Amino acid sequence: MNTVVARPHPPSLPHGEIEKIFEDVYMVTGTVEMKMLPFMPMTFSRNMQVIRNTGGRDDDEADLILVNTVRLDDDGLAALDGLGAVKHIVRLAAFHGMDDPFYKARYPQATVWAVDDAPYFPNFETKSKEVYFQADKRLEASSELPAILAGVSFVVIESEKPKDGILVLERPEGKVLITGDSLQNMDECDAYFNYLGRLCMKMMGFISPCQVGPAWKKVANVQPKEMRKLLDLQFDHVLPAHGRPVLGQAWKRYEASILGMGEEN
Repeated sequence: MNTVVARPHPPSLPHGEIEKIFEDVYMVTGTVEMKMLPFMPMTFSRNMQVIRNTGGRDDDEADLILVNTVRLDDDGLAALDGLGAVKHIVRLAAFHGMDDPFYKARYPQATVWAVDDAPYFPNFETKSKEVYFQADKRLEASSELPAILAGVSFVVIESEKPKDGILVLERPEGKVLITGDSLQNMDECDAYFNYLGRLCMKMMGFISPCQVGPAWKKVANVQPKEMRKLLDLQFDHVLPAHGRPVLGQAWKRYEASILGMGEEN
């Protein structure tokens, strides 16, 4: 059993505006900061997705689901509140979630969901016995998702801990995957990268379109056969935690990276 040691909420860092991707599906790009050197942190971009559900009610009574949270500034929070009431917070990736405690404190009525076997460990210390937060509910492949997520299913990449999850949305526009670290699309260094971020992320192989997350697949020892199962979904679009949306024929665009993972040893 992990011991919970709460920590101060990280501050809001530079981010863009909440943008509509599809009807009632939004995304906002912000910043993550890592202390690589004492005199210069490394920054790069990350995304939060917002799913809006009216349930047949008036638009001003919509429920919101936040996925891959990014703390917004006051103006961003006002824009978020203008979309509806936050009812669920979903954490898909074990290396994400630093802003979940902030949103839980701001919206105490919201239910926080996190992938099973992916604790909120600090500073990427996957073996730590201390965690800074605990989810309200665990997400597993068999989990019964809340009613406001009608038409949404959940996929777990069943590799070694920490695990990673994917939300699958059945939409009029086609099948949409919302991913954590598993499928990324960082095809360029955007405005949220500083110099060190640009240098390090290029060296570590992160800057490449439509690829399996390079650090995640090593840490979690992801088996190629698990990722190949995703291709069977023939998904149309991907809204990743890292990188730009991939719209149209997405499964084909990720095929090379997935098949290129090679065979199991």
